Amino acid sequence: MTADIESVRNYKKVSYFTLIVLFLLIGVGGLVRVTGSGMGCPDWPKCFGLWVPPTCECQLPNNYHEIYKNHGYPLGTNFDKVKTWVEYLNRLLGVLAGFFVIITVFYAYRIRSLNRSIFYAALLCLILVMLEGALGALVVRLNLQQGSVTIHYFMAVMLVCSLLYSIAARIKTEFKTPLIIHKTQWYSILLALTATSIQLVSGSVLRSITETIQGVSAYEWLAQNEAEFMIHRLHALVVVASIYFLWTQFRKYKFFSTALLTIWICLILQVLTGIIINYYDFPKTAQTLHIVLPTILFCSQFFIFVILFIKTETLVVSN
Repeated sequence: MTADIESVRNYKKVSYFTLIVLFLLIGVGGLVRVTGSGMGCPDWPKCFGLWVPPTCECQLPNNYHEIYKNHGYPLGTNFDKVKTWVEYLNRLLGVLAGFFVIITVFYAYRIRSLNRSIFYAALLCLILVMLEGALGALVVRLNLQQGSVTIHYFMAVMLVCSLLYSIAARIKTEFKTPLIIHKTQWYSILLALTATSIQLVSGSVLRSITETIQGVSAYEWLAQNEAEFMIHRLHALVVVASIYFLWTQFRKYKFFSTALLTIWICLILQVLTGIIINYYDFPKTAQTLHIVLPTILFCSQFFIFVILFIKTETLVVSN
């Protein structure tokens, strides 16, 4: 198999940059959720009928209270420029992510002869990006119905994983010999992925619950919902144990060192942000990180899994 070496280099650059943009998009999406900015722009794709969001109430239509009411807001809801721009930034990042995914698909097609999975996974990422944009519009129309918000988040995780599959397929073409993997190593990665997946679902449920906090302190609210949080904390220990097991199985492989380091950093920071959330009244920054970090944690484990799963290809490039 042959491929243009310049196209391979361009694919590497664009795909990694796209991955960064997608994680930024998830981060801003988390900020949107914890700050309650999801309806900062009650219409879509415009914002109060404008392509450039308003910065003051004077730029809004006279009936903007009615617009809020028609979209499910309580009567008398006032304009908040910060929430409006946080939500619009999320939309702009979504457009930027789509743009870079298209470029990634273009270069993936150019080097598809190395491994067809490079192109097919990138194409799947593009399809998911378009579906994610459509779902984002639906989430707004449904006035942030919790189920739709949760699906919106997990679809974002899926599109990152599809891009990671494409990247891993390209990396696997550089392997000169197949990896010999033992059953225990397969069990370790599957266990870690399963444990982290359950924790992601648990965390998403808890985020939905915490959005019901009304008129009580975080300490009082936690006391009222201690069982749910206790299950979440206890399962975190399962995640730690599964990751330690994973680390013991793959620490000898140098090409997994970056992924394993990322996993440990995310895990430690996740525990710290969880403690901060628990004892310091749900700070927004800690909540946002608590959403983004497990996503990176899961995706790093998924990257190891697909490196093991994809068959070894020999890389032959032409000048």
